[in-house]
Parts: sequence; structure tokens; C-alpha cells
Amino acid sequence: MKFNLKLYCLFFLLIFASFYSCKPESDKTQVSLIGNWYFSESNFNGEQDETNYIEVYFSKDKLFTYDDMVGLVQEYDYKISKDSLYLGFDEKLKYDSKLINPTKKLFKLIYSNSDTISVFKIDNGLTIEEKMRDSHPLIRYKASFHSRKNIIIGSSGD
Repeated sequence: MKFNLKLYCLFFLLIFASFYSCKPESDKTQVSLIGNWYFSESNFNGEQDETNYIEVYFSKDKLFTYDDMVGLVQEYDYKISKDSLYLGFDEKLKYDSKLINPTKKLFKLIYSNSDTISVFKIDNGLTIEEKMRDSHPLIRYKASFHSRKNIIIGSSGD
């Protein structure tokens, strides 16, 4: 699998969505997105379809991601303003995507090029949040990650 900047932007978008849901300006019934989420996306690389599976942890103001290619990426700043997600690049927050219909289990992100991804809540196994908080060995987290990945996309994992 090759590095996919679009997927990482989606993770950042998720973090902003989390912040937006926690502190909505007009709807006080919004669901908090703080927690652990995943999404998968198929990409055609010219010869075959590849499916990327990525997990994201939204804290109050930071985004953390994990995938097979890059591993754990820490502390991307994010902000949600109205229905827009802003991600931190080079100490500046830039518009990334729109947050659509957040619930306790699912939300969607729409990018400026009209690409849409669905992001789902993780409700089983060791998560990024628990690995960081309780200093679990990476191998334990990776086992949970690959178990979830295999269920979602049927990949054998590494």
C-alpha cells in the first residue's frame, strides 16, 4: 500500500467533526465525536483495487491516526466551526471538509472535490485511546487493529 494523503486528511476531518459535535453553535443536542473511529476506502492504483483501513482517535482538540503503512501518527490539531473541519498543518489550521449528520455511531465527511467518506465508531478491542492512556504494548493494539480490519475489509493484515 502506498501513502495516501487523502486518507490522512479524512482523519483530520474526523477530529474537527468531533470538536464541532461537542460544542455546536446552534444545536445543543449534537453528539460528541470524541472517541475512537474507523473508516476504509478503496483506491484503484492502476492495476488493482487497494482497500485502506484507518483508525482515528479524537481527543478534545487533537487527532491521532493509525494504519498499517505509517503506524501511529500523533497530535494533529483540529477545529470544527459550524459544519466545517479544519486541520493543523505547519501550525496553521486549514479547511479540510464538511461534517454531515453526526450520530453516536456514524458521521460523513464531504471534501471540496465532492468525495465522501463514512466514519464509524469503534466499540470493541483495544483502541488508540487506551493504548496511549494505559501504555499498552503496540503489539497488543495491532492485534486488535488487525482483528477489526479483517472483519471490515477481509484483509489478512501483516
